[in-house]
Amino acid sequence: MEKDKINEVDTACGGGFLEELPIEVFPGKISQFIADIAYTYQCPRDFVTSAVLVAASSVIGNKVHVYDGKYDNPLMLWMVNVAKSGTNKTAPVRKVLAPLFDINREMIDQYKMEKAKAGPDDPIPVCHQLIISDSTEEARLKVIHNNPKGILCYYPEIKGFFDDMSRYSASDGSAKLLRIYDGDDISVNRKSDDNPWDIRNPFMNIIGDIQPALLSKAFGDPKFLANGLNQRFLFNYEDSPSYGLYSEDLPNEELQKHWEAYIREFSRFSNPTNRPLVPDKEAKEVYIEYYNDLQVKKYAAKCDYERSVYSKCQIQILRIAGILHLFNVASNLCYAGGGYEAYGVDLDVIFTIPGETMADAAALMLCFERNAMRVYSVIKARQAPLMELSKSDAIKLIHSHYPIRNVSKFADSIGANRTTVSRIINGIA
Repeated sequence: MEKDKINEVDTACGGGFLEELPIEVFPGKISQFIADIAYTYQCPRDFVTSAVLVAASSVIGNKVHVYDGKYDNPLMLWMVNVAKSGTNKTAPVRKVLAPLFDINREMIDQYKMEKAKAGPDDPIPVCHQLIISDSTEEARLKVIHNNPKGILCYYPEIKGFFDDMSRYSASDGSAKLLRIYDGDDISVNRKSDDNPWDIRNPFMNIIGDIQPALLSKAFGDPKFLANGLNQRFLFNYEDSPSYGLYSEDLPNEELQKHWEAYIREFSRFSNPTNRPLVPDKEAKEVYIEYYNDLQVKKYAAKCDYERSVYSKCQIQILRIAGILHLFNVASNLCYAGGGYEAYGVDLDVIFTIPGETMADAAALMLCFERNAMRVYSVIKARQAPLMELSKSDAIKLIHSHYPIRNVSKFADSIGANRTTVSRIINGIA
């Protein structure tokens, strides 16, 4: 694929977007694996494709970043699959993540063994993990601190992730999430410990799913809409699911073994000199073309939210290009614990992203752009009735469902006059 692949894709779709994430951007066995899982589990193929990207990224973690000459980007991805109930959102993703769960169990078993062997004077073993799910913000930060290579936060129902943020913390937790996504260092001071956690280059992937009806409840917080948290997520949106009849087809075992081999390969990948992945000349030209296309789209955008989506896409293409490149590296080279140098491989090949791979990443991003706008339209539609209410009508609506017991506190919380609120709920105003 040449750099004008972006324009070819755009033209082929009538100036719009691909209907599905293209799987030919992956090595042959991986694209076959994606197609096989989607067919066997009768689910949207994009859900499997995205899980493959996140799984690979999670195992590679902080071992390597992408550097475009200005910015250093971890291969971090936050992914959400959106579809109605019964679309089989969860089981296929779990199947893709199965090798990661195996690695996670091995890590925890190792920790338990070390803890059992440790004497009273021995240092306390550190529990290494790859996957977490239900957790408080503090527990999550502790896991990130203990696992500098990175972790995957897996929420089959992503709304639970946001519910936990408000349930376990006085703040919404979005500020720390934004810093994690950007790879900014975090210092955590706790009352129970005099030693602060110095978390450098935090890495946390996220993957989950949600029903369209719940999008507004999870992602509709005005702060999330304004501070860029939503726009950092990549969405797959299936609005016309097909509900297949029961099938006795099973996943192809050979393809599953190939997938597991790739994951183990990524797990063994080492980069002791912290050398970054760098786009070559052609890849940089493709990136600049995609970047500038998004700059033009910002002028036509209807609001700041849409402009923010395009800004995040300019980052996400680099991350996806890095992941796709490492898939090709794992496919073409024999890697072992001794490192690529033992095989006389030119390291420039390993750490240089070619133009074709950047074009592949751009093709994927065109689909993610479309889905981001779909999600935003759903959130807006569900919020519109509330946005059209006057303050008086909104107070009456709240009071009808949740009787206001303390007028003073309620009025202060919304910045309203206490007397006015009292008159509204008493039916005087």
